[in-house]
Amino acid sequence: MGAFVNFVYEYANYIILAGMLLQMIIILQILVKVNRTGRRLQVIQDKVEDYLNVILTEDGTKEEPLVSRQEEQMRDSIEKKRKQQEEAVFNAVLKEIFP
Repeated sequence: MGAFVNFVYEYANYIILAGMLLQMIIILQILVKVNRTGRRLQVIQDKVEDYLNVILTEDGTKEEPLVSRQEEQMRDSIEKKRKQQEEAVFNAVLKEIFP
């Protein structure tokens, strides 16, 4: 036991230096991971923002009064297709964000 205490006492400065270097390496690894996570979150935020810009910018056109039943059916058909496209865009964005 005395040899161990003598060894620690003799090389205490080197042991402290090695511990500090180990702490610095661990901190650098953590900083790299935090930076990488920040970049990934920024990419996800940009994709969601682009998606919301597409969804929230709707045509500002007002509906005209209906002339006939056929025209009403055409408008309904166009509206269904538009909703399907919006859902497809939404699903594509979600698949890209969460593979």
